Amino acid sequence: MINFKIAGVKIRLTFLFTALLTVILLLDKSGLVLWGLIAAFMHEIGHIIAFIITGNKPCEISMEISGIKIVKANDNFNYAKEAVLLLSGPIINFGTALILYLTNNIGIIFYIHFMLGIFNMLPISVLDGGKLLKLALLYKMDINSAENFIKKMSYIIIIPLFIGGIILSFNMNFTLLITSIYLFIIVL
Repeated sequence: MINFKIAGVKIRLTFLFTALLTVILLLDKSGLVLWGLIAAFMHEIGHIIAFIITGNKPCEISMEISGIKIVKANDNFNYAKEAVLLLSGPIINFGTALILYLTNNIGIIFYIHFMLGIFNMLPISVLDGGKLLKLALLYKMDINSAENFIKKMSYIIIIPLFIGGIILSFNMNFTLLITSIYLFIIVL
């Protein structure tokens, strides 16, 4: 594990994250994975920019095999700030897709950004959309009821993703299948 600081923010880079990233990039002959990683990096930069704008400087950014986690330095919960933090990543992806669309660059990079934005807005508890839905539900119900609702909603969304992943795997595309299994495990 590599630990260092940038502008007072602890950055953690785990061995498994680095190893998986290296293997994926070495195996990818099409370059699509690289563009997907760039889109995901831009998504996370959107979150970091929102952290700075809202005055919630992150205390840690951890790159792990399960993904990139941004940990808040302070816990001054505010629905509006939390919504901005959650929306900022997808907004970067949708904004990039819009710029590509307006400049007639509707190619694979457009679709990667657009689909990453859509995927992150799905109402699955560990994704931005699920966390936004939980915020909305907290206006009307207690935290346990909101979390139970989101967990059930997550499974309702993951099951069709899993089925779609099985169908795509017949064409040797295992990405959605692996992603849906991963999401199912995390939601458990």
